[in-house]
Amino acid sequence: MQVILLEHIRKLGKLGDLVNVKAGFARNYLLPFGKAETATKVNLERFEERRHELELKANAILTEAKQKSEVLNEQEFDVFAMASDEGRLYGSVGAREIADVIQEKTKIKIAKNDINLPDGSIHAIGEFNIVIQLEGDVSAKIKVKVHRQLEKH
Repeated sequence: MQVILLEHIRKLGKLGDLVNVKAGFARNYLLPFGKAETATKVNLERFEERRHELELKANAILTEAKQKSEVLNEQEFDVFAMASDEGRLYGSVGAREIADVIQEKTKIKIAKNDINLPDGSIHAIGEFNIVIQLEGDVSAKIKVKVHRQLEKH
């Protein structure tokens, strides 16, 4: 199915690109969330009329992402979790916990799916370098330090 992208979508394309996607992806995600329109002649004409407005919106989102990146880049965040004497966590520290700590410290809201944990959730005490993919090519590199929590709160 061919669609017109109404915003930049990571690993798919930029605003205004005509891309071929599976029908289910378009029907269940792109179209209902307003991220794309089907590539018909009428929609192409309507898109060209709205292009300037959509580009302004995309630039505003990109500018906001760059500002977040400047604030977050190279920051360190401390996370406390229950752990054994050997340093293994009872459970794990995932993207949601990291996003919560970032928001608590910086007041910047980060979606958990923007946090890149290539090896999955963190299961041990230590320092971990994490990349947050904010928008398009804009990312921030942070350090998460997982500490042993001595007692349950």
